[in-house]
Amino acid sequence: MITMNNEAAAPSSNLQSANQQEAFKFKVIKPFSNPNAPKAKFLIGGLLTEGGLAALVAKPKHSKSSISRYAAVCVAKGKPFLGRDTQRGEVLLVSIEDPIQHVENCLSVLEWNPESDESIHVIDTVSANTESNINALREVLQSHLAIRLVVIDTFAKFGRVRDMNEYSPWLKVFDPLKQLRADFPHVSFLCLLHARKTTGDDFFDSMLGSSALRGEFDSNIAIFQENGQRVITAECRIGRPLVPTILNADMVTSDGCDVVKGFTLGGDFDKWTKDQKSSAEKKRKESMEERIVRFLTTQPDDRAAYKHILENVVGKNETKIEAIANLIKDEVLKEGGEKGSTTDPYMMTLDRNSLAMRNFLRKYNGIGEVN
Repeated sequence: MITMNNEAAAPSSNLQSANQQEAFKFKVIKPFSNPNAPKAKFLIGGLLTEGGLAALVAKPKHSKSSISRYAAVCVAKGKPFLGRDTQRGEVLLVSIEDPIQHVENCLSVLEWNPESDESIHVIDTVSANTESNINALREVLQSHLAIRLVVIDTFAKFGRVRDMNEYSPWLKVFDPLKQLRADFPHVSFLCLLHARKTTGDDFFDSMLGSSALRGEFDSNIAIFQENGQRVITAECRIGRPLVPTILNADMVTSDGCDVVKGFTLGGDFDKWTKDQKSSAEKKRKESMEERIVRFLTTQPDDRAAYKHILENVVGKNETKIEAIANLIKDEVLKEGGEKGSTTDPYMMTLDRNSLAMRNFLRKYNGIGEVN
Protein backbone atom coordinates (compact mmCIF):
# COMPACT_ATOMS: atom_id res chain seq x y z
CA MET A 1 0.00 0.00 0.00
CA ILE A 2 1.25 3.47 -0.91
CA THR A 3 0.30 6.32 1.43
CA MET A 4 0.40 9.86 0.05
CA ASN A 5 1.54 12.60 2.47
CA ASN A 6 0.97 16.01 0.91
CA GLU A 7 2.89 17.84 3.67
CA ALA A 8 5.98 15.69 3.15
CA ALA A 9 5.95 16.02 -0.62
CA ALA A 10 9.18 17.34 -2.15
CA PRO A 11 9.16 20.70 -3.95
CA SER A 12 9.92 18.96 -7.25
CA SER A 13 6.76 16.86 -6.83
CA ASN A 14 4.70 20.02 -6.25
CA LEU A 15 6.16 21.55 -9.38
CA GLN A 16 5.40 18.42 -11.41
CA SER A 17 1.83 18.38 -10.08
CA ALA A 18 1.37 22.03 -11.04
CA ASN A 19 2.65 21.36 -14.54
CA GLN A 20 0.26 18.45 -14.92
CA GLN A 21 -2.66 20.66 -13.88
CA GLU A 22 -1.72 23.14 -16.58
CA ALA A 23 -1.32 20.41 -19.23
CA PHE A 24 -4.54 18.53 -18.48
CA LYS A 25 -7.80 20.40 -18.12
CA PHE A 26 -10.83 18.37 -17.26
CA LYS A 27 -14.41 19.36 -17.89
CA VAL A 28 -17.16 17.47 -16.08
CA ILE A 29 -20.34 17.21 -18.14
CA LYS A 30 -23.54 16.29 -16.37
CA PRO A 31 -25.80 13.95 -18.31
CA PHE A 32 -28.55 15.79 -20.19
CA SER A 33 -27.30 19.10 -18.79
CA ASN A 34 -27.93 20.84 -22.13
CA PRO A 35 -31.07 19.56 -23.84
CA ASN A 36 -30.64 22.21 -26.54
CA ALA A 37 -27.21 20.96 -27.61
CA PRO A 38 -27.04 20.39 -31.38
CA LYS A 39 -27.75 16.83 -32.49
CA ALA A 40 -25.92 14.97 -35.25
CA LYS A 41 -27.05 16.13 -38.66
CA PHE A 42 -27.29 13.70 -41.53
CA LEU A 43 -27.14 14.30 -45.24
CA ILE A 44 -28.44 10.76 -45.72
CA GLY A 45 -30.38 9.55 -42.72
CA GLY A 46 -28.27 7.54 -40.28
CA LEU A 47 -25.61 6.92 -42.93
CA LEU A 48 -23.75 10.06 -44.04
CA THR A 49 -23.28 12.82 -41.49
CA GLU A 50 -22.81 16.46 -42.38
CA GLY A 51 -19.09 17.17 -42.11
CA GLY A 52 -18.54 13.41 -42.13
CA LEU A 53 -16.15 11.17 -44.01
CA ALA A 54 -17.47 7.89 -45.39
CA ALA A 55 -15.93 5.02 -47.37
CA LEU A 56 -17.73 3.05 -50.07
CA VAL A 57 -15.76 -0.11 -50.79
CA ALA A 58 -16.22 -2.91 -53.31
CA LYS A 59 -14.28 -4.94 -55.82
CA PRO A 60 -14.11 -3.53 -59.36
CA LYS A 61 -17.35 -3.79 -61.37
CA HIS A 62 -19.44 -4.26 -58.22
CA SER A 63 -21.55 -1.07 -58.57
CA LYS A 64 -19.49 1.40 -56.50
CA SER A 65 -19.66 4.19 -59.06
CA SER A 66 -23.27 3.40 -60.00
CA ILE A 67 -24.59 3.57 -56.45
CA SER A 68 -22.55 6.71 -55.70
CA ARG A 69 -24.13 8.42 -58.72
CA TYR A 70 -27.53 7.21 -57.53
CA ALA A 71 -26.81 8.76 -54.10
CA ALA A 72 -25.76 11.98 -55.86
CA VAL A 73 -29.05 12.19 -57.76
CA CYS A 74 -31.06 11.38 -54.61
CA VAL A 75 -29.37 14.29 -52.82
CA ALA A 76 -29.83 16.62 -55.81
CA LYS A 77 -33.53 15.75 -55.86
CA GLY A 78 -33.96 15.49 -52.09
CA LYS A 79 -35.51 12.03 -52.46
CA PRO A 80 -34.81 8.97 -50.25
CA PHE A 81 -31.70 6.88 -50.81
CA LEU A 82 -32.31 3.17 -50.11
CA GLY A 83 -35.21 4.11 -47.84
CA ARG A 84 -33.29 6.80 -45.95
CA ASP A 85 -34.21 10.48 -46.09
CA THR A 86 -31.79 12.93 -47.70
CA GLN A 87 -31.16 16.65 -47.37
CA ARG A 88 -31.44 18.34 -50.77
CA GLY A 89 -28.33 20.10 -52.05
CA GLU A 90 -25.75 20.40 -54.78
CA VAL A 91 -23.27 17.60 -55.43
CA LEU A 92 -19.68 17.43 -56.63
CA LEU A 93 -18.59 14.26 -58.44
CA VAL A 94 -14.83 13.81 -58.64
CA SER A 95 -15.12 11.10 -61.29
CA ILE A 96 -11.62 10.04 -62.28
CA GLU A 97 -12.22 6.57 -63.69
CA ASP A 98 -15.32 6.93 -65.92
CA PRO A 99 -15.40 9.06 -69.09
CA ILE A 100 -17.51 12.20 -68.75
CA GLN A 101 -19.86 10.99 -71.52
CA HIS A 102 -20.65 7.85 -69.54
CA VAL A 103 -21.24 9.87 -66.35
CA GLU A 104 -23.65 12.16 -68.21
CA ASN A 105 -25.45 9.14 -69.69
CA CYS A 106 -25.83 7.58 -66.22
CA LEU A 107 -27.14 10.80 -64.67
CA SER A 108 -29.66 11.12 -67.49
CA VAL A 109 -30.92 7.56 -66.94
CA LEU A 110 -31.20 8.33 -63.22
CA GLU A 111 -33.54 11.15 -64.30
CA TRP A 112 -31.43 13.99 -62.99
CA ASN A 113 -32.90 17.22 -64.38
CA PRO A 114 -30.50 20.20 -64.23
CA GLU A 115 -33.46 22.56 -64.69
CA SER A 116 -35.47 21.44 -61.65
CA ASP A 117 -32.95 19.55 -59.50
CA GLU A 118 -29.91 20.87 -57.65
CA SER A 119 -26.68 21.10 -59.63
CA ILE A 120 -24.31 18.17 -59.98
CA HIS A 121 -20.79 19.37 -60.76
CA VAL A 122 -18.29 16.94 -62.30
CA ILE A 123 -14.49 16.94 -62.17
CA ASP A 124 -12.97 14.28 -64.42
CA THR A 125 -9.25 15.16 -64.20
CA VAL A 126 -7.00 15.55 -61.16
CA SER A 127 -3.38 16.45 -60.55
CA ALA A 128 -0.57 14.00 -59.81
CA ASN A 129 -0.02 15.89 -56.55
CA THR A 130 -2.15 15.26 -53.46
CA GLU A 131 -1.80 18.78 -52.06
CA SER A 132 -2.85 20.28 -55.40
CA ASN A 133 -5.97 18.10 -55.45
CA ILE A 134 -6.94 19.11 -51.91
CA ASN A 135 -6.41 22.79 -52.73
CA ALA A 136 -8.46 22.49 -55.91
CA LEU A 137 -11.25 20.83 -53.96
CA ARG A 138 -11.16 23.63 -51.41
CA GLU A 139 -11.48 26.24 -54.16
CA VAL A 140 -14.52 24.48 -55.63
CA LEU A 141 -16.24 24.29 -52.23
CA GLN A 142 -15.47 27.97 -51.54
CA SER A 143 -16.99 29.03 -54.86
CA HIS A 144 -20.01 26.68 -54.60
CA LEU A 145 -21.23 26.92 -51.02
CA ALA A 146 -24.45 25.03 -51.84
CA ILE A 147 -22.54 21.75 -52.36
CA ARG A 148 -23.61 19.24 -49.72
CA LEU A 149 -22.09 16.00 -51.01
CA VAL A 150 -18.63 15.34 -52.47
CA VAL A 151 -18.08 11.95 -54.11
CA ILE A 152 -14.43 11.02 -54.74
CA ASP A 153 -14.11 8.18 -57.26
CA THR A 154 -11.61 6.79 -56.54
CA PHE A 155 -10.02 7.94 -53.31
CA ALA A 156 -6.68 6.24 -54.06
CA LYS A 157 -6.27 8.07 -57.37
CA PHE A 158 -7.33 11.38 -55.84
CA GLY A 159 -4.87 10.94 -52.96
CA ARG A 160 -2.16 9.43 -55.19
CA VAL A 161 -1.73 6.47 -52.81
CA ARG A 162 -0.53 3.27 -54.43
CA ASP A 163 -0.42 0.74 -51.59
CA MET A 164 -3.65 0.20 -49.67
CA ASN A 165 -1.79 -1.80 -47.01
CA GLU A 166 0.40 1.08 -45.87
CA TYR A 167 -1.24 3.46 -43.44
CA SER A 168 1.31 6.28 -43.22
CA PRO A 169 0.91 7.48 -46.85
CA TRP A 170 -2.81 7.82 -46.25
CA LEU A 171 -2.20 10.33 -43.46
CA LYS A 172 -1.02 12.80 -46.08
CA VAL A 173 -4.52 12.59 -47.51
CA PHE A 174 -6.57 12.30 -44.33
CA ASP A 175 -5.01 15.16 -42.39
CA PRO A 176 -5.77 17.90 -44.98
CA LEU A 177 -9.13 16.30 -45.79
CA LYS A 178 -10.12 16.43 -42.12
CA GLN A 179 -9.25 20.12 -42.10
CA LEU A 180 -11.33 20.56 -45.23
CA ARG A 181 -14.40 18.98 -43.68
CA ALA A 182 -13.88 21.07 -40.54
CA ASP A 183 -13.91 24.20 -42.71
CA PHE A 184 -17.04 23.04 -44.55
CA PRO A 185 -19.12 21.33 -41.82
CA HIS A 186 -22.22 21.14 -44.02
CA VAL A 187 -20.47 18.91 -46.58
CA SER A 188 -20.37 15.12 -46.51
CA PHE A 189 -17.48 13.32 -48.22
CA LEU A 190 -18.03 9.89 -49.77
CA CYS A 191 -14.77 8.19 -50.78
CA LEU A 192 -14.80 5.20 -53.14
CA LEU A 193 -12.13 2.53 -52.72
CA HIS A 194 -11.38 -0.77 -54.41
CA ALA A 195 -11.56 -3.80 -52.14
CA ARG A 196 -8.81 -6.36 -52.16
CA LYS A 197 -9.27 -9.56 -54.17
CA THR A 198 -9.43 -11.78 -51.09
CA THR A 199 -11.62 -11.10 -48.08
CA GLY A 200 -11.87 -12.73 -44.66
CA ASP A 201 -14.74 -13.30 -42.27
CA ASP A 202 -14.87 -9.60 -41.39
CA PHE A 203 -15.28 -7.87 -44.73
CA PHE A 204 -14.57 -4.40 -43.32
CA ASP A 205 -11.21 -5.47 -41.89
CA SER A 206 -10.05 -7.03 -45.13
CA MET A 207 -11.50 -4.55 -47.58
CA LEU A 208 -9.27 -1.59 -46.79
CA GLY A 209 -5.87 -3.19 -46.38
CA SER A 210 -4.68 -1.48 -43.22
CA SER A 211 -7.09 -1.95 -40.30
CA ALA A 212 -6.21 1.57 -39.15
CA LEU A 213 -7.71 2.91 -42.36
CA ARG A 214 -11.08 1.52 -41.32
CA GLY A 215 -11.17 3.73 -38.24
CA GLU A 216 -10.53 6.95 -40.16
CA PHE A 217 -14.02 6.94 -41.66
CA ASP A 218 -17.22 7.83 -39.81
CA SER A 219 -19.13 5.33 -41.94
CA ASN A 220 -17.94 2.33 -43.92
CA ILE A 221 -20.23 1.03 -46.66
CA ALA A 222 -19.37 -2.19 -48.47
CA ILE A 223 -20.80 -3.97 -51.48
CA PHE A 224 -19.87 -7.60 -52.14
CA GLN A 225 -21.02 -10.59 -54.15
CA GLU A 226 -21.93 -13.88 -52.48
CA ASN A 227 -24.07 -16.86 -53.47
CA GLY A 228 -25.13 -15.09 -56.65
CA GLN A 229 -26.43 -12.05 -54.77
CA ARG A 230 -25.09 -8.51 -54.61
CA VAL A 231 -25.07 -7.43 -50.97
CA ILE A 232 -24.66 -4.06 -49.25
CA THR A 233 -23.79 -3.47 -45.61
CA ALA A 234 -22.69 -0.50 -43.52
CA GLU A 235 -21.13 0.27 -40.14
CA CYS A 236 -21.38 3.73 -38.60
CA ARG A 237 -19.61 5.57 -35.82
CA ILE A 238 -22.70 7.78 -35.58
CA GLY A 239 -25.95 6.70 -37.15
CA ARG A 240 -27.75 3.47 -38.03
CA PRO A 241 -25.78 0.54 -39.45
CA LEU A 242 -27.10 -1.60 -42.27
CA VAL A 243 -26.98 -5.36 -41.80
CA PRO A 244 -25.96 -7.31 -44.91
CA THR A 245 -28.90 -6.77 -47.24
CA ILE A 246 -29.54 -7.87 -50.81
CA LEU A 247 -29.05 -4.97 -53.23
CA ASN A 248 -31.26 -4.97 -56.33
CA ALA A 249 -30.42 -2.90 -59.40
CA ASP A 250 -32.95 -1.82 -62.01
CA MET A 251 -31.03 -1.99 -65.29
CA VAL A 252 -31.84 -0.37 -68.64
CA THR A 253 -29.97 0.02 -71.92
CA SER A 254 -28.94 3.53 -72.92
CA ASP A 255 -26.50 4.53 -75.68
CA GLY A 256 -25.62 0.87 -76.12
CA CYS A 257 -24.67 0.43 -72.46
CA ASP A 258 -26.32 -1.37 -69.55
CA VAL A 259 -26.93 1.40 -67.03
CA VAL A 260 -28.47 1.42 -63.56
CA LYS A 261 -31.78 3.27 -63.35
CA GLY A 262 -32.13 2.82 -59.60
CA PHE A 263 -31.39 0.65 -56.59
CA THR A 264 -33.67 -0.99 -54.04
CA LEU A 265 -33.01 -3.13 -50.99
CA GLY A 266 -34.10 -6.73 -50.90
CA GLY A 267 -34.32 -8.90 -47.81
CA ASP A 268 -31.87 -9.59 -45.02
CA PHE A 269 -29.02 -11.52 -46.65
CA ASP A 270 -28.35 -13.77 -43.65
CA LYS A 271 -32.02 -14.78 -43.55
CA TRP A 272 -32.01 -15.34 -47.32
CA THR A 273 -28.93 -17.54 -46.98
CA LYS A 274 -30.54 -19.52 -44.16
CA ASP A 275 -33.74 -19.95 -46.20
CA GLN A 276 -31.71 -21.09 -49.22
CA LYS A 277 -29.91 -23.70 -47.12
CA SER A 278 -33.20 -24.83 -45.62
CA SER A 279 -34.76 -25.08 -49.08
CA ALA A 280 -31.76 -27.01 -50.39
CA GLU A 281 -31.93 -29.39 -47.42
CA LYS A 282 -35.65 -29.90 -47.98
CA LYS A 283 -35.08 -30.67 -51.66
CA ARG A 284 -32.31 -33.08 -50.74
CA LYS A 285 -34.61 -34.96 -48.39
CA GLU A 286 -37.46 -35.01 -50.91
CA SER A 287 -35.05 -36.23 -53.58
CA MET A 288 -34.10 -39.15 -51.36
CA GLU A 289 -37.75 -39.97 -50.78
CA GLU A 290 -38.26 -40.00 -54.56
CA ARG A 291 -35.32 -42.38 -55.01
CA ILE A 292 -36.74 -44.80 -52.45
CA VAL A 293 -40.21 -44.70 -54.01
CA ARG A 294 -38.80 -45.26 -57.52
CA PHE A 295 -36.72 -48.17 -56.25
CA LEU A 296 -39.75 -49.83 -54.64
CA THR A 297 -41.74 -49.52 -57.89
CA THR A 298 -39.09 -51.74 -59.55
CA GLN A 299 -39.49 -54.47 -56.92
CA PRO A 300 -42.05 -57.29 -56.97
CA ASP A 301 -45.28 -56.16 -55.31
CA ASP A 302 -43.67 -52.76 -54.60
CA ARG A 303 -41.97 -54.41 -51.66
CA ALA A 304 -38.36 -54.70 -50.42
CA ALA A 305 -36.42 -55.43 -47.28
CA TYR A 306 -35.30 -52.40 -45.26
CA LYS A 307 -31.70 -53.62 -45.51
CA HIS A 308 -32.08 -54.09 -49.26
CA ILE A 309 -33.23 -50.45 -49.66
CA LEU A 310 -30.22 -49.14 -47.73
CA GLU A 311 -27.88 -51.24 -49.86
CA ASN A 312 -29.29 -50.34 -53.29
CA VAL A 313 -30.50 -46.74 -53.10
CA VAL A 314 -27.72 -44.22 -53.76
CA GLY A 315 -26.96 -41.78 -50.95
CA LYS A 316 -25.94 -41.52 -47.34
CA ASN A 317 -27.53 -44.06 -45.00
CA GLU A 318 -28.52 -41.40 -42.47
CA THR A 319 -30.43 -39.54 -45.20
CA LYS A 320 -32.10 -42.77 -46.37
CA ILE A 321 -33.11 -43.70 -42.82
CA GLU A 322 -34.64 -40.26 -42.28
CA ALA A 323 -36.48 -40.43 -45.64
CA ILE A 324 -37.90 -43.88 -44.87
CA ALA A 325 -39.11 -42.62 -41.48
CA ASN A 326 -40.89 -39.67 -43.16
CA LEU A 327 -42.53 -41.95 -45.72
CA ILE A 328 -43.73 -44.26 -42.93
CA LYS A 329 -45.07 -41.26 -41.02
CA ASP A 330 -47.04 -40.15 -44.09
CA GLU A 331 -48.27 -43.76 -44.55
CA VAL A 332 -46.66 -43.96 -47.98
CA LEU A 333 -44.70 -46.97 -46.72
CA LYS A 334 -46.17 -49.84 -44.72
CA GLU A 335 -43.95 -51.73 -42.31
CA GLY A 336 -43.80 -55.51 -42.03
CA GLY A 337 -41.65 -58.14 -40.40
CA GLU A 338 -39.27 -57.57 -37.53
CA LYS A 339 -36.09 -55.50 -37.26
CA GLY A 340 -33.02 -57.71 -36.96
CA SER A 341 -34.92 -60.91 -37.76
CA THR A 342 -33.48 -63.39 -40.27
CA THR A 343 -36.63 -65.45 -40.57
CA ASP A 344 -39.08 -62.54 -40.84
CA PRO A 345 -37.00 -59.61 -42.15
CA TYR A 346 -38.06 -56.01 -41.71
CA MET A 347 -39.89 -55.06 -44.94
CA MET A 348 -41.19 -51.87 -46.62
CA THR A 349 -44.21 -51.91 -48.92
CA LEU A 350 -45.23 -48.94 -51.07
CA ASP A 351 -48.87 -47.87 -50.70
CA ARG A 352 -49.65 -46.29 -54.08
CA ASN A 353 -53.01 -44.90 -52.93
CA SER A 354 -51.40 -43.07 -50.01
CA LEU A 355 -48.64 -41.86 -52.33
CA ALA A 356 -51.22 -40.45 -54.78
CA MET A 357 -53.10 -38.71 -51.94
CA ARG A 358 -49.87 -37.28 -50.55
CA ASN A 359 -48.88 -35.94 -53.98
CA PHE A 360 -52.33 -34.40 -54.44
CA LEU A 361 -52.12 -32.61 -51.09
CA ARG A 362 -48.59 -31.44 -51.82
CA LYS A 363 -49.58 -30.11 -55.21
CA TYR A 364 -52.61 -28.38 -53.69
CA ASN A 365 -50.38 -26.72 -51.08
CA GLY A 366 -47.66 -25.82 -53.56
CA ILE A 367 -45.21 -28.48 -52.37
CA GLY A 368 -43.23 -30.80 -54.63
CA GLU A 369 -44.53 -34.24 -55.44
CA VAL A 370 -42.88 -37.60 -54.73
CA ASN A 371 -43.02 -39.66 -57.91
